Amino acid sequence: MNNYDYIINAFTQDGNNVNEEIDNLTVGCITSKNNTFNLDSQGNLTVNTITTQNLNSAIADLIYPVGSIYMSVSATSPSTLFGGTWQRIEDVFLLAAGNTYAAASTGGAATVALSINQMPQHSHTFSGNTSQNGNHSHTGNTLELRQTNSYNYSNDAARPITSSATHYGLQITNDAGNHTHSFSGSTSNQGSSAAHENMPPYLAVYVWKRTA
Repeated sequence: MNNYDYIINAFTQDGNNVNEEIDNLTVGCITSKNNTFNLDSQGNLTVNTITTQNLNSAIADLIYPVGSIYMSVSATSPSTLFGGTWQRIEDVFLLAAGNTYAAASTGGAATVALSINQMPQHSHTFSGNTSQNGNHSHTGNTLELRQTNSYNYSNDAARPITSSATHYGLQITNDAGNHTHSFSGSTSNQGSSAAHENMPPYLAVYVWKRTA
């Protein structure tokens, strides 16, 4: 087979496509028909014309595939920069997914009011006053004592005593028994039950998620 036949047989046509099947070919330069690119003998590719839309789409697919997150302090949508379809994420933090928090799950709150179980263990001082029911009296008997060592009594008994006075009286109270006083009061209120901020220091940025 001569060189001409070898070259002719190295190319096959499939519809409008021509396939090259040469095992080893040495050329000085390959230039496209419309001169949009050329490939020299050193393997250097020079592209003269680049379609911006195709380039942006290629960059988006390479750097930001579907499911990627894009963040910026600029409000320019990544769909304008790279193409594709993006969903804006607003007013939430991003959390690394793991065994506790599944990817794409949501939750949390910007503010929270503590419940009784969430409050630290603590105590309050207490003060109060007894009610006025403590006012009371006891009944008693009068014992008359005389120098003549005689005495008059009712219910109670007492030894006579010697005195220079003709007589004098002594009042003895009866046992009133055990009793109690009521006591009530309340601690003073502290706090206002307001919710507290539940956020660490932050920098707000624009966030998008690529969906298509």
